[in-house]
Amino acid sequence: MRKKIFLVVLSFAPIFLLAQGHSNQEQGQSLQVFYNLWMLFTGGIFSLVFYLLWQMKRKEHAPQDKIEGILWFSKALLIWSISGLSGLLALHYQLPNWINLFTSALSTINSVFILFIIPSIEIKPDASRFLKEIISLARNKLGVLFMGLGSIAATFFVFWLYTSLGIAATDLRWHWLYGPDILFSIFTILSLLLVFKEAFSDQKRHVSLMVWVVYITLLITLLAEVGLTIPAWAGFPLEKMDEYLIFYTLVATSFKSLLIILFAILLYSYELKNAEDLKEAALLSDEEIKEKWNLELKEILVLRYLAAGKTRTAIGDMRELFPNPRSERRKTVDDLLTKIALKLGLRNDIALILLFALHNKIVPYLHPSESNLSGNSSGENPAPE
Repeated sequence: MRKKIFLVVLSFAPIFLLAQGHSNQEQGQSLQVFYNLWMLFTGGIFSLVFYLLWQMKRKEHAPQDKIEGILWFSKALLIWSISGLSGLLALHYQLPNWINLFTSALSTINSVFILFIIPSIEIKPDASRFLKEIISLARNKLGVLFMGLGSIAATFFVFWLYTSLGIAATDLRWHWLYGPDILFSIFTILSLLLVFKEAFSDQKRHVSLMVWVVYITLLITLLAEVGLTIPAWAGFPLEKMDEYLIFYTLVATSFKSLLIILFAILLYSYELKNAEDLKEAALLSDEEIKEKWNLELKEILVLRYLAAGKTRTAIGDMRELFPNPRSERRKTVDDLLTKIALKLGLRNDIALILLFALHNKIVPYLHPSESNLSGNSSGENPAPE
């Protein structure tokens, strides 16, 4: 309990510190202090949390290729924390412009670590070729490192060019310094979020609604990344920088928070998927079922959907099962159940058919409240049609 209280206090420490120092700081600098403190504490705390989770999974002898992504995500969050610390030091000691080189390099390293996460994320075998290419690229750690070094080298070139041209440190064109890193970061986050979307689309994970959160995160991420260069091309005066900092702080903290949440939900959904896979492992294969009872794949799927609590009307609406649905969708499924009952040598009774299918490992066992096994002898589903 004391540890939990300590973590809560630590999480709110940036706000307390910001409030304490606000009276003697300008608003713009206060926002920068808040953002860097937020990065320092949020990155540090969650880096430790995910590192401990990785240690726990390793002690449970989980497959290394499945948990490696947790370690890389922990390292990526640690980079956020280091970046926040460097930002605070730069503000406090008023370090020269070269500190932006260090910050940009840290951001690139963060992007490299995020790309290393991708191969650990399970997606369906029938995923698009584009996603498979992304995963193949992320597996090539040497190639990813060269991409990161290329981004850092391009940033150093921009820094050298601006220094050679004698551009003043206060000139807003210095925001173009982040250009190479922004391009690399957009590619990285876009790749990660597309893989997230594919993983969340898997029905076994039971988190398909998170796909919409991925889209929202993608939009906010693009705003955050492009937002770094806004002062360079928007042409607004220095006195308007406070409004810009409010906007950037909002979108940057939002996108980073959403990324942590999405990764945590991804890990949770992986456990749900494992449970579903264990259920399926106990079932007969489709080929074995066809050989024993001459059931077609569509008939097997209808039985499994019924066992999962789907209504006959809802199943009749499924275009993958019935490409040309009849107006009486429920009757379509009833006719198919009649054929199934004949093949199994049973009376046309939905509960009897499902009990037979359960006993013979055609359908998985589900909680009674989620199944049609409690239907009455006429095969009526108690769930609303």
